[in-house]
Amino acid sequence: MVQESKNIYTSGIGLGGDQIFIPSFQGARYVAAGESQFASMQFVRAEVLSIDYGKQKAENMGQITFRLTTDTGKPGPNNPVAYPINSFIKMYPVLHEIVYVVEFASKYYYISPLNLDNRINNNAFPNLTDGNVVESPAAKSDDYRATEATKIPNSTNSSNDVSLGDTFKDNAKSIGILRPKEGDIVVQGRFGNNIRLGNNPETNLPTIKIGLIDKKQPKYAVVDENLDTDTAIWLTTDEALSFKQSGIKINIKDEPPTEYKGKQIAIFSDRILFNARTNEIIMMSNRGIFLTTSKNFSVDSDAYILLSSKSDAVVTSPKIYLGADSATEPVVLGDKLVEVLSDLIDQIIQEKHPTPSGPSGPPVNAQQYQSIKNRLKQILSKRNFTL
Repeated sequence: MVQESKNIYTSGIGLGGDQIFIPSFQGARYVAAGESQFASMQFVRAEVLSIDYGKQKAENMGQITFRLTTDTGKPGPNNPVAYPINSFIKMYPVLHEIVYVVEFASKYYYISPLNLDNRINNNAFPNLTDGNVVESPAAKSDDYRATEATKIPNSTNSSNDVSLGDTFKDNAKSIGILRPKEGDIVVQGRFGNNIRLGNNPETNLPTIKIGLIDKKQPKYAVVDENLDTDTAIWLTTDEALSFKQSGIKINIKDEPPTEYKGKQIAIFSDRILFNARTNEIIMMSNRGIFLTTSKNFSVDSDAYILLSSKSDAVVTSPKIYLGADSATEPVVLGDKLVEVLSDLIDQIIQEKHPTPSGPSGPPVNAQQYQSIKNRLKQILSKRNFTL
């Protein structure tokens, strides 16, 4: 069991000068007098037996109960508790992982789980300190005996038949480890969620790559980011992105980029959702804004919709409905309408009627008809055109 520090030191004289006798996790020992204030702060290995996720008290968030690995085979109904050593960056262990524990001011604290197997999902060593080691299967007993002899866990057992938590599943073999590049700082979660603070190896300019690699591997393996399958946010300085474009191609008349390179933020996923609860969504660009889709494109508003351009505005479609998608009345063609009305007026001006004294002459108001004809082109818009 864990020995509590009594803070009772006994002085003595040794070969190295004044010494102080202090208690510790691993028994009492003599240290130099100048070291006494830190000598009791020793990190020791312990197996995680339970974890408090703050369901009852926020103050207990992350608290674990543990048993020292040196207590293998010893029952311990009243196991001590330890808290995360860091208050703002936490890596919560799962059951049966091995953590380092240290005592300070009569409380115990733990740091990140021991990287026994260099696995990402978990590095659990189930029942390492179980009191029934002697009754364990022979294959596991060999590991326990080796641990007893060396005090260093040698995890070769599978945790598939042991619970690692209420919801946590053992995916140690199927969650891959992200392939590093020189100088990378990589934060990799247990489930395939990653943050890479890296660089473009060709220029050493910085990149930040956030991703979810949810593809399960057939065996534990090194994995790479893939913009065609991962959910990812990449911030790059000069790296050229390679990916398969979704939707339809951008109209070449719009002069779209042919290479995605330079300072950019790229987002990839099966769905991208923006939801501004209070204020606006604003997009601004010194060049174009390109939107393409293989399906519907919808713009809806409870207020007015404003489209403004200092150059041309083009709407191209096999059919365009104005007012509602159920509209049935066709829109007239301006030039054709002018042509037809002009012909009609010409016929009216030349109109003759039979009379008892012979055909009549032109209408007495022919000049007015001609005036109407001369004004027909005024009905044509100088801004709106159709096919």
